[in-house]
Amino acid sequence: MRICYLNYEWDLERSRGAATQIGETTSALERLGHQVVVVGRHRRPPGRTPGRRRPLGGWLWEAANHARSLWGVPAETGLFRFLRPDVILTLHALRFSSLPAARRLGIPVVFEVNASVPDEVRRYRPDLHLLPGLSSWIERRTLAAGDGVFVVSRLLRDYFVDRGLAPNNIDIIPNGADPDRFRPEAADPELRARFPGRTLVGFAGSFARFHGLELLEQAVRRVPAHFVLAGEGDGLRRLRERLSGWTNVTFLGGVPHERMPGILAAMDILVAPYPAQDFFYFSPIKLFEYMASGRAVVSARLGQIAEVVRDGENGVLYDPARPGDFVEKLTELAASPERRARLGAEARRTVVQGYTWDHHARRVAELLERVTSSVPRPSVARAACAR
Repeated sequence: MRICYLNYEWDLERSRGAATQIGETTSALERLGHQVVVVGRHRRPPGRTPGRRRPLGGWLWEAANHARSLWGVPAETGLFRFLRPDVILTLHALRFSSLPAARRLGIPVVFEVNASVPDEVRRYRPDLHLLPGLSSWIERRTLAAGDGVFVVSRLLRDYFVDRGLAPNNIDIIPNGADPDRFRPEAADPELRARFPGRTLVGFAGSFARFHGLELLEQAVRRVPAHFVLAGEGDGLRRLRERLSGWTNVTFLGGVPHERMPGILAAMDILVAPYPAQDFFYFSPIKLFEYMASGRAVVSARLGQIAEVVRDGENGVLYDPARPGDFVEKLTELAASPERRARLGAEARRTVVQGYTWDHHARRVAELLERVTSSVPRPSVARAACAR
């Protein structure tokens, strides 16, 4: 198949998670023999840093987003006519322009959905203001009109089914990891040598508000181990300040993604702490990369994490609603090297057997092939593409 992969929202220079997801999915689809053309429709040109936020920007964001969808229809009609794809894979970001553009040419559209954008904005972007119901209605109509939809978690599918989408039109395809890159043998010996005789606990992420930074702080203060924290983000500065003077924590800051396999595999334990929440719809890439690294993982009993991690078999789950449980479970694991080794080996086996990017891509390809075979492609559409 010839696939046009559209990315609207994510600036891949600034979002490592999105860059990993799109890049790994593309490479895995190409290994299956498909042609993939990734088109960035991000509103900011590559290399341009965001300017000062205007006072009214939070109130105009929603209208501007929908206006860009309307303005994008002619441009994307021309793009699809030029590329002549068999199917369009759209990374959902509340932009509906690919749908009418593809309909003009008779090309099927599949939406890849990592979140309900209006819901995510309301939860994590208090600086943005949405009109009641408008964007949620547009999102439902757009996804319902697609020829296929896949989401990254069961909870996300249930969310959309509860809001009227047909369950038989929504596939669940979790994220994954590359076990050839993330593996125990990739451990960085120089990093390990910096902390001789210490039990190393690692964390990698963007230090977002939902990453359980308070739990990380408690663990640094109470668990007998050395913590190595990699990444940068909004919460990093405050965490540094609160842990100022503590000698059992090292902040690596932002590191190139190619160094991450070596950092993760150099740890004894890898943590993905999250606070209690009622709608954990994520499919955390870090979880799969942690597990592929063959290290013992401690994370929250939430959403998809609790489906992938079997407590005591291939990782350790803590109860996010129980104060102190994260620190307690981490302390127990830090004292048991044999248990860590057993959990890490089983964690890697879990990823290799079912959660690689190749597994992900095969399921995406099956969906795309199913859609292209079931959606009529009239000759007039092919003629339109040829003009």
